[in-house]
Amino acid sequence: MEPTATIQRVKQIHFMDLKPGHSVTIGYGFTGLILELEDGRLIKHCSTDPMVQFEEITPSNSNYEQLKALCNYSTP
Repeated sequence: MEPTATIQRVKQIHFMDLKPGHSVTIGYGFTGLILELEDGRLIKHCSTDPMVQFEEITPSNSNYEQLKALCNYSTP
């Protein structure tokens, strides 16, 4: 039987916290977790959607480059 799921290593977990009242000029503008997988993919946690808890942020997304830059900036 072929497996129907895979397990990926998480390289880093980032917490994005949007301060109330600030206008958003970079990134998504939400408060939540962003998982950076070892293969380079970015996954955001969508706590407001009970059916889709995690969603991949792809390069076709208009905020992808900004979010990637934020993740790289927050890396120690």
